[in-house]
Amino acid sequence: MTKWNVTLSTTEPFNYIGMIQVRQGNKNSEVMEATITENGMPYDLTGCKVYFESVVGDKYPVQLGTKIVDAKKGKIQYTFDQYSMQMLHRQTADFIIYKDDELIATTQDFSYFVIKAVSKTEGEMGSYWQSVEDLIVDMTNFINENKGDFTAWMNARKDEFDQWRKNQQDTFEAWRKGQESDYLSWFGSIKDILASIDPGGTMLAELMDARVDIQGVRHESISERLLADLNFIYEKIKSQLDLIVHDYIPVGNKITIEHDSEYQPDVKVTYYQNAIGTEIEGLDTTDSFGGGTIYNVLTQLSFDRKKVHVEMPQKYTISANDYIIKDKNTLVIIDGNETLCFTMPSATILKAYVDGQ
Repeated sequence: MTKWNVTLSTTEPFNYIGMIQVRQGNKNSEVMEATITENGMPYDLTGCKVYFESVVGDKYPVQLGTKIVDAKKGKIQYTFDQYSMQMLHRQTADFIIYKDDELIATTQDFSYFVIKAVSKTEGEMGSYWQSVEDLIVDMTNFINENKGDFTAWMNARKDEFDQWRKNQQDTFEAWRKGQESDYLSWFGSIKDILASIDPGGTMLAELMDARVDIQGVRHESISERLLADLNFIYEKIKSQLDLIVHDYIPVGNKITIEHDSEYQPDVKVTYYQNAIGTEIEGLDTTDSFGGGTIYNVLTQLSFDRKKVHVEMPQKYTISANDYIIKDKNTLVIIDGNETLCFTMPSATILKAYVDGQ
């Protein structure tokens, strides 16, 4: 079973693949699967042999065979063994590629970390653990063998526990320093490239600014910002469309007028404010004596026998209950200083009401 999946390049200056930690003594379990690339594309390993190569501990050169899993896709598999794990702490390695007897390519270096095996034998190491799992197993065995409880186990293992804790800390520090070194080397290798394509960091600054939406809110990603802008624009357009429907589309505000004609008489509707006697502050208290501007109201007419249904924009909704038949052809509805006037020249108006009442 593969434990690590990594990508290693033959052309990029550095391979930053994270932490690979292997334990001495583990057999057939420390398995790494690598995809070898060249200029960002899988390296075709058809007819090739690939070897793991390292100078372990800067002392012992090793060259070990690998298994090619998928030649076309550049996939290989390597299992760390006693030779590649013979020295502790950080090690450096690469993979070399042969075709026939000719060396044709080499991946860039990568790092792996070797930690000590668990020893249960008496001697120089005593009871030595490398992981929490090892520590729990040792504690469980101690208790199951009736040697004492948790406190007794802790007292008996104090020196070993302190050593285990120190080793964990040392291993982590070695890994951290190695990763920091690899990262700084990788960043240094691309710094000139970044400087050449983005002098002064202008593009980077613009990309960061691109995360700020129309309303000035900064988001975690550009995609989140775009969604926020789309929602904002949608709400703006919707509010404008709602306003247009409210003011200009004859729907949602219907009045029925009954008449004496067997035909479908036309109806003209006008709207105005501050007609004489309707001024809020009293007679002649507005700028225009006798009423303000008169507006023709858009209507949608429908007919039943001796009835006409007049539908208007919601802007002209008037809540008055008094429908005044001014003369046989004119109906007036007044609410405060607002007036709706319905004119039906070809029929006599008998009554009017809000549709449904």
